[in-house]
Amino acid sequence: MSIAATMKRLAVNPSNSANQTIRVTTHNVGTAKKAIEYGWLDFAARFDSDVICLQSLNLRAGDPRSGALATGYDSYFALGDVPPSPYGVGILSRGSIDVSSERPKTFLDQFGQWIIVKQGGIWFASLYATLTHSPEQHSAVLSEIAALPKHEPVILAGDFNTIQDLKLDANQPGKGDGYNIAERTWVKNVLDMGFTDAYRALHNDQHGYTWWQNRRLFSEDRGTRIDLQLVRGLTPVAATIHREWCAHRIAAGGGPDHVPLTIEYRR
Repeated sequence: MSIAATMKRLAVNPSNSANQTIRVTTHNVGTAKKAIEYGWLDFAARFDSDVICLQSLNLRAGDPRSGALATGYDSYFALGDVPPSPYGVGILSRGSIDVSSERPKTFLDQFGQWIIVKQGGIWFASLYATLTHSPEQHSAVLSEIAALPKHEPVILAGDFNTIQDLKLDANQPGKGDGYNIAERTWVKNVLDMGFTDAYRALHNDQHGYTWWQNRRLFSEDRGTRIDLQLVRGLTPVAATIHREWCAHRIAAGGGPDHVPLTIEYRR
């Protein structure tokens, strides 16, 4: 689809009719440097996504690679100073991002980070939750979500490092962080605020893994579902887990790591 056609999508023109859709991709890139080396820019161009939420950029503020990642998009980043944060998040949009709407003020520390901005009448969050699973971070996330307008759509996208279903969401070694009740409860608390797990709404009986520890587990499709899109006020209509990205990384000499997850929504 051409950029001109993309500009007709809901995210850019919120007055469009109810049957039009918005396509959102979330991806923990495992450092912007590696993503660019493995061809992320060319691969992302195929998504035709209206909004892309990125995590684990590992860039300092002002790094020119953030501009490279955002080619063709309006962008907003939360990046570390010196030394660079090992994480860092960003939101790329085909439409203009209303930066004045940003909330919370960038949450960027050893517990991970996130940003929320408004675009085309929809609130988008890009979130990275560390394996530390700090109660302080969970509390901050929940309080900020509670403060968002209840009548406006919200998409929370990112690497939650947490699973919900012990049987369906994980099938690889290393069960520990993100698996216990306390860690799983905070995501349940978000769902209890009126949100829907977009992938599960469409595929309630498929594992939908988004991260693999190594090539063997990837080839066996024994992974973990920790990259999510939680939505309120929009209806998920299609979901794509881009396994071919991980296969591409492996062919280029890397490991599988995280897979991009794309969800298509309508009002």
